[in-house]
Amino acid sequence: MSLRHKIGVILGGVTLLIIGINSATLAYEENEEPIEYVDEEWVDQKEEAVEKVVLYRVETQKERITRKIHAVFPEEPRMVKVATCESQLNPDAIGPDGRDHGVFQIRDIHNAGNMFDEDTNIAFARVLYDRNGLRDWDASRWCWYK
Repeated sequence: MSLRHKIGVILGGVTLLIIGINSATLAYEENEEPIEYVDEEWVDQKEEAVEKVVLYRVETQKERITRKIHAVFPEEPRMVKVATCESQLNPDAIGPDGRDHGVFQIRDIHNAGNMFDEDTNIAFARVLYDRNGLRDWDASRWCWYK
């Protein structure tokens, strides 16, 4: 089993950025940055010693989008729920009829630029919110108004 495969098995799919390597291996613990751990078992006697691995937890796509929505809508915490209901915070989401795009499922009739770009989509959602409040997302109100 390769070191990369062993790391993947231990981390269970958590996205991490490998910064450097020294003489062994690692384990993942939530909320610790950087994460360092040495396990001599991983060093195969026949191979060169593996350098120590230092990891930093990388923000997930959903965490990044949530942070951006909070920054654009600091006074309206429901907007994260709106976007979650609309697209599961997926910037590549397309509505069932193909006309709603991105995080906030902005309708193509707005011609507001690339709605698959999360920053553009969130910024235009702010424009819609300033004009109409939450009315543009009434179709998903059953989901986010809890």
